Amino acid sequence: YMGDVVKLLERHQHVRDAELRSLYARRTGRKDKRLLLSGLKPDDGVVWAVKKSLAYIDSNRERVNALAVSKAWNVGLHRKVYKIALLTLPLQTPIDKRRCIWLAYLGRSLPDVDFAKLRAAAASEKTGYEELIEMDVDRALDTIPDLDSRVVKEMLQMYSLHNKNLSYCQGMNYVLGYLVIALKDEQLAFRVFVHLMDTYLFYLVRDDFAQMKTFYYTIDRLVVIFLPDLAAHFKAEHLDTSCYATSWIVTIFTYCFQHTPKSYFLEQIWDLFLLYGWRAVFQVILYILTVNKEHLLTLKFEELLKFLADIPRSELFTNRTVEFSLNGGEGDPPRELQIIQQMKREVRRMNISEELVKILASDYERTHEMVERLMKS
Repeated sequence: YMGDVVKLLERHQHVRDAELRSLYARRTGRKDKRLLLSGLKPDDGVVWAVKKSLAYIDSNRERVNALAVSKAWNVGLHRKVYKIALLTLPLQTPIDKRRCIWLAYLGRSLPDVDFAKLRAAAASEKTGYEELIEMDVDRALDTIPDLDSRVVKEMLQMYSLHNKNLSYCQGMNYVLGYLVIALKDEQLAFRVFVHLMDTYLFYLVRDDFAQMKTFYYTIDRLVVIFLPDLAAHFKAEHLDTSCYATSWIVTIFTYCFQHTPKSYFLEQIWDLFLLYGWRAVFQVILYILTVNKEHLLTLKFEELLKFLADIPRSELFTNRTVEFSLNGGEGDPPRELQIIQQMKREVRRMNISEELVKILASDYERTHEMVERLMKS
């Protein structure tokens, strides 16, 4: 009976995958500047016209100057200006400049948090997570240069008091640690962390990571739609999405920085995540699989596990030969440099829209309900 149920579900999924592939499995074919204009709606006539022309201005400085024209221009153009800035940041952008653009883009959505009050409370109140926080931070972050692990422990304890519905779960230590390094300001890092937890991560990790099942399903279906040969190979090798994508998702790839003090690829990923949220993570995962597809197709199960697990400590993230090449080193540029440089453009060319992500989430719910009905019948 169970075999019949599995065959029925596979037949249903095969039809659905073919339908979605015909709709989405193609490059957008539009030029980069056209992509920057997607989703615009007319507001005030002049502001709308300026917004549509922003992508054709070559200088970020000139775009930022447009915000000073009037209050209406500032309100209407602010997020668009800094969105384009994030999408066009050069690879070797100084961290201070990237920090300013991140904060300018997020600024109006960052929550007001009484940092001093929470810090005082964390010094005296207990939540029961102190031992777990201590263990996780010491294990993952204690040896990272320029990061005071005691600060991260204190701030995680502060968050556990700020949001008692969640308190603490594994993965938060990496995200907060990365923000402390990237933003170089404890209060700003904490505010951004609270914003990201409230907007994205809380819904992922609540109820014992229940939402992860939807994410696994979404990634699995995206691979089937866009990389069907690789999906077939993963299926033949019994490689489940949870085997390789869990830590990528939960830490938003930040667990790579325990292997490197700086990662150009991680910075690019976070530029996109701040703009597009989880959709960007799905796109980056698909991009990583795409650029490694030919090699992945040659690997067996255990080799697949090792290769995918080692990606965050590979040259793609750790910058060793990339840094040498960028600084004028002799020889041909490494393949990883090209992959990093092309990432933002190639990811945005993937036809993975918010609509498709929502469709796949709805498909998961329907499939889950179908399984429950079949099991009860």
